[in-house]
Amino acid sequence: MQGSRTRVVGAPTLSPLFLARVSRRGSLPEPLDAPGVRTYYQARYAIWHALRALGVKPGDNVLFPAFHCSTELDACVDLGIDLRFYGVDDSLRVRIDSLDRAVDARTKAVFVIHYFGLPQEIETIAEYCRRKGLRLIEDCAHTLRGLRAGRFLGAFGDISIFSMRKLLPLPDGGALRINDPGIRPPAEPTAGPPTVTTMGGVRKSISRNLEFQQGPLAGAVRARLLRPVFLALKSIRSGRGGHPARAEDPYDFFPERIPWGMSPVSRAILRGTPLDEVGRRRRENFRSLAGRLRPTSHVRPVFVEIPEDTCPWVFPVLVDRPQTFITHLVGRGIEVSEFWQRFHPVFPRQRFPGESSLKEHVLALPVHHQLGERHMEWIAETVLRWNGS
Repeated sequence: MQGSRTRVVGAPTLSPLFLARVSRRGSLPEPLDAPGVRTYYQARYAIWHALRALGVKPGDNVLFPAFHCSTELDACVDLGIDLRFYGVDDSLRVRIDSLDRAVDARTKAVFVIHYFGLPQEIETIAEYCRRKGLRLIEDCAHTLRGLRAGRFLGAFGDISIFSMRKLLPLPDGGALRINDPGIRPPAEPTAGPPTVTTMGGVRKSISRNLEFQQGPLAGAVRARLLRPVFLALKSIRSGRGGHPARAEDPYDFFPERIPWGMSPVSRAILRGTPLDEVGRRRRENFRSLAGRLRPTSHVRPVFVEIPEDTCPWVFPVLVDRPQTFITHLVGRGIEVSEFWQRFHPVFPRQRFPGESSLKEHVLALPVHHQLGERHMEWIAETVLRWNGS
């Protein structure tokens, strides 16, 4: 592949033809087809509703892993719920000893993340929570059809959280699933996001899809078919006076969006996507990269093996100089960016130096299902050519 012409997208994108094919009929696929499932604009708002459904009140606390994004914490902050943190090991497994030390009389729930779609030892954690009388919130934001012991990830916790837009080309989409029949599901969302917000996400995804495609068809579609639509959407989003709307920080938590449901466009795309095939292709890409990326003095894969029936989100690597690594890859057409480098004000980073270092140095390589073997070869070659400067 020619480096100057190679474009590797860091997240799935919509194609105009795919958008035209998706059906609006039918139920959501497993594991989102259960009666106790509610869909929301984003997963951060699903967490807010999950905490309310569990009856966690101001003054109570929830245990969170010290290795996290940071947006997950905003729901607790908004609800006046305290946060206590526990550690993970170098393989990103929950440290039960650290978890046990964090529990106190005000602890009501434990939040556990299946990092990058790789399953935690969730049966052990669930049993621990049962013995302690704690609720388990299972975060499946990095996977959709992952299995463990023949059960879907998301079926082990009292409540589980999903972020479908991370793995699929959706303009929005998060969900909570209630597994304990004793928990009353939240009311269904009364409204979705404004149409202009949804179409802005669709516009961005299609634009990126066409931008990273080669050949005259993509150019023709972009120029003749979609450009007038995009111009109209741009004028709507700019507001009166023609001033562009402020770009949103992807970490922002907007309380006014708490009641928003997932848009009809996202529901249609989700229903029309073969999730088993998505998982299979992601596993193949992950394993292809794992087989090619030997550890170097500057880059080390976090995982090299994944179980069968795993649906990975990305391929995480530990990098000694993240900013120069990003520049190296982006300059050669591979989309990679800062991952979890942001620290939330409520997180005591000085107490968790190992996890804080992971937040600063872990980056994500794309393995999404719209890529193939030649892309994985190009990514691996580009990573291995990096000399750290």
